[in-house]
Amino acid sequence: MHIASVYAGHPRNQLDVLAIHSYHQEYPWTSSQYEAFKKQLAKKLPEYIINFSSEYLDTKRIAPSGEYRENFLHYINAKYGGHRPDLIYVTDDNALNFIYSRGNKLEWNIPVIYSGINNANIEKQNPGYSLAGIFEYKDIYSSISLAESITDNTSEIIFLGDGGTTDKAIKEIVDKVGYEDNGYKISQLSFSRLDDLIEKLDSIGDSTVILTTVGRIHDDQGELLDLGVTIKEITSTGKRILVMEDAYLFPGVLGGYVTSGRVQGESAANIASGIILGTEPVTISGERSSEFVLSWPEVRRFELDIDDPLLSKAKIINLPPPFVERYPQLAKWLLLFVSILVVIIVGFIFHTRRKNLQLKKQYTDSLTGLPNRIKLLSDINRVARPCLIIIDINNFKSINNLYGLKIGDKLLHVFAKKVHQYINGEYSFYRLCGNQFAILVEQGHLKDEADKYITTLLKDIQNNRYHIGSIDINLTLTAGLSRNEHEFLVPRAEQALQSAKENNKDYVLAGDTKEVTDQHNENLIWAQKLNTALLKGRIFPYFQLISHNKTGKSDKHEALVRMMDEDGRIVTPSFFLDAAKSTRQYSLLTKAMIEKTFQAIVDHGSSISINLTVDDIRDETTIDFFKSKLDEYKVAKMVIVELTESEGIENYSEVSTFIQDIKALGCQVAIDDFGTGYSNFKHLIHLNVDYLKIDGSIIQNIATDRNSEIVAKTLVDFARQLGIETIAEYVDSQEILDKVKEIGIDYSQGYFIRKPQATF
Repeated sequence: MHIASVYAGHPRNQLDVLAIHSYHQEYPWTSSQYEAFKKQLAKKLPEYIINFSSEYLDTKRIAPSGEYRENFLHYINAKYGGHRPDLIYVTDDNALNFIYSRGNKLEWNIPVIYSGINNANIEKQNPGYSLAGIFEYKDIYSSISLAESITDNTSEIIFLGDGGTTDKAIKEIVDKVGYEDNGYKISQLSFSRLDDLIEKLDSIGDSTVILTTVGRIHDDQGELLDLGVTIKEITSTGKRILVMEDAYLFPGVLGGYVTSGRVQGESAANIASGIILGTEPVTISGERSSEFVLSWPEVRRFELDIDDPLLSKAKIINLPPPFVERYPQLAKWLLLFVSILVVIIVGFIFHTRRKNLQLKKQYTDSLTGLPNRIKLLSDINRVARPCLIIIDINNFKSINNLYGLKIGDKLLHVFAKKVHQYINGEYSFYRLCGNQFAILVEQGHLKDEADKYITTLLKDIQNNRYHIGSIDINLTLTAGLSRNEHEFLVPRAEQALQSAKENNKDYVLAGDTKEVTDQHNENLIWAQKLNTALLKGRIFPYFQLISHNKTGKSDKHEALVRMMDEDGRIVTPSFFLDAAKSTRQYSLLTKAMIEKTFQAIVDHGSSISINLTVDDIRDETTIDFFKSKLDEYKVAKMVIVELTESEGIENYSEVSTFIQDIKALGCQVAIDDFGTGYSNFKHLIHLNVDYLKIDGSIIQNIATDRNSEIVAKTLVDFARQLGIETIAEYVDSQEILDKVKEIGIDYSQGYFIRKPQATF
């Protein structure tokens, strides 16, 4: 239904509005609509002076009879007939019925705007004057669904009302739609007296009550009760109370899908302003949405476990006040504590910076700004495979004698800068004393590489002229190189330097042919290959099936590291693992396996075990990476961490703490290779593991060697008493598998079950 504006080109700026309300002035639903209407209309029509007049029918107390209706219309005509308002605003059905009903209507040709109306059929009728507004929408279906979801044992859902117009309209909808029962009963109850209502609720078992409207409830003397008093008595019965209007959200009410009196009033004001301004034809509209509201104290009181998707849609009200408001004194003490703590931290930072400056001075050469001999000795102990080159400027004493100490100092400064630029931060550069400098290489070199590097370095430095003011100086250098153990690294380099000077050579390598073995060369080669593979992403896991011996279930795998060589050949860790452990590549190798294994879990949904050593556990960066990737991929419940038993577990506290941490995150833990090396039954007792992997050296002989069988049975029995499942490794034949099943091992793994492969 469209309504053309009757106010287009309205010449005056005064607007008289008569509001006719179905209920009494104090009724929350009425007041929330009216206040919102007035505020929104004033906002929409700032150029108008709006005068509001109000009439309250009080139909919660007085039955809306035909005689009452007729008398009211005579009263309105008499009071306002001489100076008719420009607009009538009515709230709820009774008021609209009073001014417009069959054979009895208000004969004023002025717009009537309504809100809170349940009778949607009004738009099908022809009142003979401009009529527009917004309907009240009660979300009955959502209310029933909510009643179902808030308890597992709902036996009955009760629609409870006062028998008024709204109550009847809602119950008519429930009857018309015919909601199907889902193991519960839907009842519709109406009462006018509070004691009858409470008596009925007390007689009903576990149930959820949905209030339609209870504004017409009376006490035993026939006096109309305040809405808050009525709802307080209803909530005291201990039932879960849901409501359908925001005006009913009193303490004790759980919540519900509520219509908003504020939204009703604002929407009606928007329609009214459109009519007044004549901006466009106005369409009778309906409020087709409701707000899901929950009261937090009642959610806690009824210990409701509401699904997260449903809870995320709710507006939570009556949340406890902020901590500061609840505990102001405690907040003041905490503020004082934090202030003191800040002072302490600032003092600590200042002290630390001052100490660092002192250490820097202690470790820095004042002339060149390079690290000094003390720093070199400290850094050597941090390098796994150090190589040291000591460089001496020949005949430097003669330069000092010829040009003076100042020129000599400037020469040292320029020389240090030149060499520092040459090595370009690839290696560490130090000034030891006087005219001696040192270069510390972190990974060492092969002999040929060292020869080439030192020869090129000495040649480039000696081929440069050093300009000090107007003086040009050429330098010659001698060097000694050492790859000895940390303790002898410096003295052997100094011996090599002395030997080079005595034999008039550019450099000498200490212990020339004895220091480099075939194994060392091999490790260096594989270290280089491993470094390339890490950079190019050619490290990845192969997966070996772990099968359940009773069920045959195959949802577990072990991730085994593999490297693809430059020629595409798949390389097992026996070739490159020692090289990784002897360099700083081992942690990078572990991290690569963590990343790709977790991705495989996401892709395939299978539980996968991954090997970590005690060294991995002690590496904070590796463990931090492991935990961060668990959180990133959300796979903790499908990860089994295998701790290698053969390496020995000496620090129980350290390992136990790690196990507790990752189990708290959801991971499981297995001890690998149990039965050899440092095996100790205390590990099973104190480390709280989930799986025990019996070493392959035992399993391989289990079918032919009685002693191996006895050891395996002992391990299985002991593990079973501790609630630990067992896994047999190296199951290579049907005979071994049969014996493994016979003695009660839970899982089998080996080439007979399935070889490691790139896919599942």
